[in-house]
Amino acid sequence: MESIFGGLIEFDNHKEFDDYIQNMDRDKALLIIEKQIEYFVLQGGFSLTENHVLYKCLNKLKEDENKNQGNLLSDDDSNGDTN
Repeated sequence: MESIFGGLIEFDNHKEFDDYIQNMDRDKALLIIEKQIEYFVLQGGFSLTENHVLYKCLNKLKEDENKNQGNLLSDDDSNGDTN
């Protein structure tokens, strides 16, 4: 069993953990960030792995936000120009 944040999030094995991180969506990223902050408050610090997971979560949210902003901009302009 793999766990992070003092057992606040658990996985059956390391592959399940890796798959979760690689296939993370916005909701999963927010859940992990919430648990990280909760754990940080309880323990006062993160391991290297936990820091890496936080980094991946924040990047995922940033990627999704950038994709959404791009879609919104292209949807606003049905003629293909900026006027």
